[in-house]
Amino acid sequence: MKQAFIILLVVICFAGCNNDEFSNDVSSFNSLKIYDFDVQRVKKIHNLFALIDTSAILFLNEDGDKAFDISNSVYKKKETIYFKFTDVVAGSNNQIFIIGAEILKDSTFQIYVFKVNENGQNIWPNPVKIVITDDFDYELYEKDQIIKVYFFISENGYALGTFSNNKLFLVVNYQSVKSFKWYYKLIALDEAGSVLKESLPMQESHPEIWNYMIESLPNGNLLTSLAVGSGATIHQFDSNTLELKQTSIILASDIQARLPIFTNMLHLNSEEVIFTGHANKEDNLIVGGNFDAFLIKYNTTKNSITDTLLSGANNSYELTFHSFIDEDGTIRCIGTKREDLFISHGPNSSLYEINFNLNSKLNDSLYIIQNKGYEGLYFELVGNSGLLRILGSKLDVSGNQNKQAFFTILKP
Repeated sequence: MKQAFIILLVVICFAGCNNDEFSNDVSSFNSLKIYDFDVQRVKKIHNLFALIDTSAILFLNEDGDKAFDISNSVYKKKETIYFKFTDVVAGSNNQIFIIGAEILKDSTFQIYVFKVNENGQNIWPNPVKIVITDDFDYELYEKDQIIKVYFFISENGYALGTFSNNKLFLVVNYQSVKSFKWYYKLIALDEAGSVLKESLPMQESHPEIWNYMIESLPNGNLLTSLAVGSGATIHQFDSNTLELKQTSIILASDIQARLPIFTNMLHLNSEEVIFTGHANKEDNLIVGGNFDAFLIKYNTTKNSITDTLLSGANNSYELTFHSFIDEDGTIRCIGTKREDLFISHGPNSSLYEINFNLNSKLNDSLYIIQNKGYEGLYFELVGNSGLLRILGSKLDVSGNQNKQAFFTILKP
């Protein structure tokens, strides 16, 4: 058997194991580990990988083995409509912040902030709770069963965080039952969990908005990116006062694409950052379009978009979820190529890499696992070995179509 087809399959499961068959001629797999865990996002937290779902967070070490996990079941009370985890943030000295959001029957929406060490042990004896609003918009359906599912950027009621200068910064998104508009606010906490500053509620012209990113910039400001209608807005806030310093509005006509979603931000130099993500670029239409991988260069000092690159052709349906810059200066993105615009994650989803070269303006792509239901949520180089470490989501091959998490190391 040819070396490119040799697969060392190591499967670790919570509830049973599965065997996958691969048809792949571009990669040699060193390992593959599968967890029965419906992962939504993956973040690198110190030397751990946080696999985030609404109900639990699974932490893996650099070998893909379980380090610890945390479940939301402990925090649900009789008055809780919904409790979910929304983000994990690396603090100082291997400390970890875990962010949760709770909706109560009296329409209270509050944020939980936990602080643990690299072994999952509590540093704070109790989570910090921050009440955001007492008129959160939720709907009930027979015996307190919610008919809305709130999660990350797709629905309302969540918080995202970043850590900088010994402070934890949160951007919190929520919807008012009185106005039916979506709001957001910024919150700064110190390392002891005390709230240092909380901004007033903010709202944009469009009734449905959501922040899907908060990052620290070299100039000391906080950057947030907002989905506003068919476009996006980049805000810079003063990290001390939480006051809005400058705004850059990205219209569909500016980038020849609709619905730009930034899923990662890379520091290019002291003044410029790179956003990677995906957008709908076919004739600036919603119906009949295709989501393509894209790259945007943003000058934080001049507050302007200086470059845009898009990948894909008609009916390509490319989405990217994480990226890094390699030693050659190429922007490498991991994600998926789906079979249809309106199918979120199907059995024919492919693990897919898209690369952008800022100098040549060219992009290329390759299938890593084709038509097997795999989607990449995070990847990185493994030292100087030439290997890639990839984590993401896959569909169970049993035919039940439940989602699982995967960890693999491969050589391109």
